[in-house]
Amino acid sequence: PVEFWRAIRRIVPSALPVSWEFLKSELGSTALADFRRLSIWMLLLILGLCWLAHRSARLVALNFFALGSALLILLVLLKITGNTMSLLSVLALPLLISLVVDYSLHMLLVLEKHRGDLRITYRHLAVPVCLTGLTSMIGFGSPMVTRQPALQNFGFIMDLGIFSAVITGLILLPAFYFRGNSATPLPYSRVLYRTFFLEAASRLCGAL
Repeated sequence: PVEFWRAIRRIVPSALPVSWEFLKSELGSTALADFRRLSIWMLLLILGLCWLAHRSARLVALNFFALGSALLILLVLLKITGNTMSLLSVLALPLLISLVVDYSLHMLLVLEKHRGDLRITYRHLAVPVCLTGLTSMIGFGSPMVTRQPALQNFGFIMDLGIFSAVITGLILLPAFYFRGNSATPLPYSRVLYRTFFLEAASRLCGAL
């Protein structure tokens, strides 16, 4: 039936398959092709934003190290739990990528600001990261209580991914962070926190 419908669609492109299994395979192949294409642009944008925040190749590399590590931990957890990603679960990947980059950016900026002092870094970020991770797991994991297998899978994948992001941000990334004894300037991201922007935001909040 699959080959039959492929032949029909070559003649009549608007022809629709009657087989739901074939439709799922068509949607899956299209989604994967689009995801590969969009991933390139997404990673380039992340690279640009990380460079804007750090202006350091080492710190940008650590951001991507955190991203790769979180995805690897997610794959390991999927293997351990015996789960696979469905077509709906692919939508979770951009959300998880943004979460990992967000955590790693904050961790690296605070580590740089406090000269690699883990105690001060954890004092500032450990509780917020754990709380945001927990609330995200509750929110995105809520579909697991439904009776729809696709939604259950989506919620489960999101919870595993958020757990991977928190572990990477709080444990793995600081473990691989190293700061030499040489004096270096504070993070370049401080230029993003100029008084002008904060005052403009304050005026906008007042107007709204």
